[in-house]
Amino acid sequence: MRKSVWAVIAILLFVHMLPALAQEDSEQASSADAGPCGVGSIFQRVDGSFAEFQATRSTEDSLTAFNDVQNLYDSLGAVLNECRNVVELAASGVVEVGSGTFDDPYAFDYFGDTSKGYLLKINGNIRPADQYKSRYDSNAPQGYEYVAILVSVQCVSPEESFCELSYSSFELTGDLGTVYEDRYQSSTLDVKLRPGGEGSGLVFFLIDSDDTNLLAMHSIGYRTDPVIFRGEPAPGQVVEGPGGNTVTITATTSINVRGGPGTSYSVVGSFQTGQQETAVGRNSAGTWVQMERGWVFAQLVRVDGAVTSLPVTG
Repeated sequence: MRKSVWAVIAILLFVHMLPALAQEDSEQASSADAGPCGVGSIFQRVDGSFAEFQATRSTEDSLTAFNDVQNLYDSLGAVLNECRNVVELAASGVVEVGSGTFDDPYAFDYFGDTSKGYLLKINGNIRPADQYKSRYDSNAPQGYEYVAILVSVQCVSPEESFCELSYSSFELTGDLGTVYEDRYQSSTLDVKLRPGGEGSGLVFFLIDSDDTNLLAMHSIGYRTDPVIFRGEPAPGQVVEGPGGNTVTITATTSINVRGGPGTSYSVVGSFQTGQQETAVGRNSAGTWVQMERGWVFAQLVRVDGAVTSLPVTG
């Protein structure tokens, strides 16, 4: 109970700091004031959480009181989890988080609301990604290249609902106006999440090498306009993971490279002492790391960068 109470106190302190933060840079606050994470919306949701707590809290016994505090903690925590990256984007100079339309796409590295019980963000971009595609996908013809985007998902649906998402719900477009379909042989995004769960994966596309200002289009149902996300960072925007801070691995001894994350997979090559590669994925536990030509056991290599920033690809 003590841990949750201190967590609530920390949240309350943060909430009470918001007016000061908004006043400190009123120009930034006004530009980010729209949407579910605008200043007005945040306070409306926080006030609603406190009003519900005041109306339903019980003094019957300590266990009931604890549960009431836990519910308040969860409610305020949901606001923080959803809106934290709005503050981070504002701090990085990317203030306009967008609304998910073609005219106003959600910002790169921002969790946008799909209105379908889950939040999405594009927080990684590998271009070119030809060296990371599946061997079952053909090589890019002249004038084309593979691009991979990292998609992260947060399930915020009611407790009785699951969130399911796969690579087939995404398309890519750019200034040339061409709509590119996913390359299913190479794509890894395929998640089914319980409420509160998170997942991620890569979606590959074969695009014209001259295309620019990429936009990811996520289809959320028939007769419904897609939700639009920027497919690459804005100028000056700093992000982590693919397209941002690179994760590299160096062999500290000669080891096997396997076809999957485990010793049950066949050996497909070797990783010699001193060799260095760029990591493109990991298993859910982070014990195996994927590079262009296969998988290696993480404890047998030196990892430079945050393994947790890599997408779960196996």
